[in-house]
Amino acid sequence: MPSEVTKTVLQAGLVADSVVEELGRWGMPMPVVVPGSIAPESVSTALERAMTEEGYVEVKETDLEVLQHYLKTQKSGTLHFELLEGTSENFEISYGLTPFGEYIIPWTDSDISDAMTNGLTYLEIPDACNDAGVVLSTKRVAIHTVRELYYGDIKAFMVCAPE
Repeated sequence: MPSEVTKTVLQAGLVADSVVEELGRWGMPMPVVVPGSIAPESVSTALERAMTEEGYVEVKETDLEVLQHYLKTQKSGTLHFELLEGTSENFEISYGLTPFGEYIIPWTDSDISDAMTNGLTYLEIPDACNDAGVVLSTKRVAIHTVRELYYGDIKAFMVCAPE
């Protein structure tokens, strides 16, 4: 059975009819589609959707300097998860900062990007401390975007851009 990507490519008219016929002669299952049935301005969106749905796209980003930034700027904070169902939970975490003001949070578990950017979840961090290091006030940092960083195949950090 042809994949959604194959169907999308053929519908967009990106493959010449002669190539489609030749692939059919070689035994490749070819879907019956109407070439050009996807508008040219919609091709990239349709391809992205088809590839994502089939699991073809997985970007694993590595930034070797993030570990150094994390170790140099490491502080304690509270990650407050507020889920849309009305439940919430707090986690005491360590975080660091990139030179661009992004928050580096060690995270090796499943992807929580949606929960981090739902507008309800925030990172609570010290805003002011006295000379003894006692926290006098905190501020809440809402997260705008999250990207996961990997070292090899191992997820190590979430880098979170504040709103």
